[in-house]
Amino acid sequence: MAATDTAGDTLMRPRSVSAAAVARVTGVSPATVSYVMNGKGGVSAETRKHIVSVANELGFRPRQGELKRSGQLTRVIGLILPNVTNQMYMAWAQSVIDATAREGYEVFVSTTQDDAETLAQSAATLAARNVDGVIIAGALREDTRALRTLRQHRIPYVYLSRHTAFVAGDFVGINDDAAATEVMEHVLWHGYREIATVVGPRISTASLAREQAFVRTADEHGISITGGRKISTRLNSDGGRAACRLPTRR
Repeated sequence: MAATDTAGDTLMRPRSVSAAAVARVTGVSPATVSYVMNGKGGVSAETRKHIVSVANELGFRPRQGELKRSGQLTRVIGLILPNVTNQMYMAWAQSVIDATAREGYEVFVSTTQDDAETLAQSAATLAARNVDGVIIAGALREDTRALRTLRQHRIPYVYLSRHTAFVAGDFVGINDDAAATEVMEHVLWHGYREIATVVGPRISTASLAREQAFVRTADEHGISITGGRKISTRLNSDGGRAACRLPTRR
């Protein structure tokens, strides 16, 4: 069916691509394409990757209604990061891309710059694409809009490094309190007494927990870290350099 724009010109909607079309191009049976798109086994990793690649090039997407009725997968995973200038996040992204590629999945990466509105928009975009799941390394401590969006669309998600206490979810990360405690005890063991702490934005649960543990552990050893010696900055090289230039006043 054709649609018209506001000027009255006729616009042709792109024709949907069928699983049979994907099968013809890849040289496999429609059943094999169905197995791959449904996430079933019995297909080699190489063939699975080829089918997914061709399906993406042709623009094949199962209809939303069919996905809900049959449980078909889009073979796309969402990855939400605070940024891609931090080498740690870049390494995480590459690891996720490598692991998912082996299973015939693609990865849609978005960044938030630790902005709540951008995080909410990223979640909405991923939900609209009906991704099979989302890995969230950019969760904000008190913002729950993005998580509610994913829940409403029944898209599974897992927290990476950060989480929010207000919306439950599986979490992959370290014990930030214990790790920061060990780091501060190590610094104190070396005899340092003039100490400042530098963490990421406090809207990150990881950054906040680390700062609290740093300060508490120092206090237990009779050292007070207050005022300008508690520094929060951006999680990238520029943020680190900016923190180093700040005067560390009490």
